[in-house]
Amino acid sequence: IALNPKAALLATIYTSFPALVLGYAFYFFAPGFLN
Repeated sequence: IALNPKAALLATIYTSFPALVLGYAFYFFAPGFLN
């Protein structure tokens, strides 16, 4: 996709932020889940 760098950066942030939130939620609410 041909986008300007600012739009590409915003798209990366918008797609990675929910994954980070879910990862930290699993880390805090289910500490023994990954062990």
